[in-house]
Order: sequence, then C-alpha cells, then structure tokens
Amino acid sequence: MSKALKIPFVDVSESLLINSALVVQVPTKADDAIPPYTLATAHQAGWIWDIALTNRRGVGFVYSDNHMTDEQAHEKLDRYLGDSKQDLTYRKIPMRVGYRKKFWHKNCVALGLAQGFLEPLEATSILLTDFSAKFLTLRFPSSTTQLEQLEERFNHAMGYAWERVIDFIKLHYCISDRTDSAFWIANKNQDTISTSLKEKLNLWKEFTPVRDDFFSQFEVFYLENFLFVLYGMNYNTKASNSPDKEQAHCLARLKQRAEIDHYLINKLPDHRALLNKIKQYGLQSI
Repeated sequence: MSKALKIPFVDVSESLLINSALVVQVPTKADDAIPPYTLATAHQAGWIWDIALTNRRGVGFVYSDNHMTDEQAHEKLDRYLGDSKQDLTYRKIPMRVGYRKKFWHKNCVALGLAQGFLEPLEATSILLTDFSAKFLTLRFPSSTTQLEQLEERFNHAMGYAWERVIDFIKLHYCISDRTDSAFWIANKNQDTISTSLKEKLNLWKEFTPVRDDFFSQFEVFYLENFLFVLYGMNYNTKASNSPDKEQAHCLARLKQRAEIDHYLINKLPDHRALLNKIKQYGLQSI
C-alpha cells in the first residue's frame, strides 16, 4: 500500500506517545506459578506487559523515547525482571504509530499490520484484523463494477474503527491520576485528546455512561470496555438516581457474585495445575 500504491500514512504519535518497546523471552521453572491473565505495570514513561506461558514469560517494556532514553529503559527492565534477567538479550522494536489513509485501493486491500500499528494494549491489532476480515467477507466484490462503491464503504468503516480504537487506547492514559513524570503530564494535555473522546468524557461528567453514547455499529470497543477502564481508574462519572429497590437488587447481586467468586477461588485448581492436566488428559469433548 505504501510503496506500490503510494497510500499516505496517518501519524498519530501526537496523541499516542508510545513509540518504542524492548521485548524479551524469560525462561521459567516447571513449578513457577502462571497467572491466568496478562500483567500490565505502568512506569514513568509507559508500561510493561508480562505474559506467562508454561515454560517462559513474554515481557515487553513499552515506552516513549521522547521521555526516556534507551539506556534508562534497559535499566528499568533489568530492575523489573530482577534475578530472572540472567544473561537475556533485549530486542528493541521501534513503533511507528498510526494507520493508512486508505485501507482499500483499487484491487488491493490491507489487513493486519498492513493497515497500521498501535501499541499492543487490549489486543487491538487482533481485534481490528478480525473486524476488517469479517467486513470484507460480507461485502466481497463479485464484479469490477462493484469495486468503487465497496472500496468507499470499507475505507469509511475502517477509518472510523481505527479512530475509535485510538480513542480507547488514549483513554487509559488521559484519565490517569499520575503526575510524577513528563510523560503522564503530557498525556493529559487537551491537544493530545481527540474531539470525540473529549466530548464523551465531558458528557460522562454530567451523566452515567450508557450504550446510546456509542453511535456506530463500527465501534470496536463498546460501553462495557469503557466502563472497565473508567471505573477501574476511578474516573468519576455522574451517578444515576436509581430507586431504592433497584439499588437493593444490585447490592444483593454483587454480594451473590462475591460469594460465588470466593467459592470458585477455593475450589478451582491454579492455572499451572489446570494446564498440566489438560496436557496430560486433554479437554472433554462437548
């Protein structure tokens, strides 16, 4: 798309400040615990992903090289890994953050990384690839006369989807209460936040977020995804005035959920034990 078709690249680095990553595979011992989730740890100029598998951990130190030198990043990753770092070699991945101005041009369609790249927060690349492939299969041309119309529809839908995903990633940064470094302060700068995201955040200061705040079927992240981030980061939205009966019902449901969680935590095997049993016996057929 870039070299042959000369489709320009839309750079979004003024909004998403992350542009570098150090990645490494860390060997683990056979009895090391395996968390059943990805660990994400914020640092002064970005964040760290830590994904545990049965025999290794995939660790990535993501940062803005405008706010941290490569040497500082190496030192901080060393400190994070501690004794686990051994004689490991880190690989640096520069990130050009953004997307193509067009995703379909003439008889060429871009999917996956050919469309663009965003930091690997919330598995955005996988979601956008799946979203694009599904959209393409539902409107795949059967003749050349359809190309122009389908190209326009595809580009409009994918452009909207990419812009909304960028909003969702930016949300993680711009509502943070961290003010301990230039990176986090810069992420709160209103000039780095899109108009659409600012409108939502301003709306939610006065109202409780609802599904109708998301207008398009081409949203990749919906209400529930935003609620996890908003309330997980203690963003104060306007609470709705629910009747006492409804509040009592919600509190009862939360209590029931907590009791179920407590029961399951004490009954279910840990993640490594479960994976070992699956490896030994397989999964039950449905």
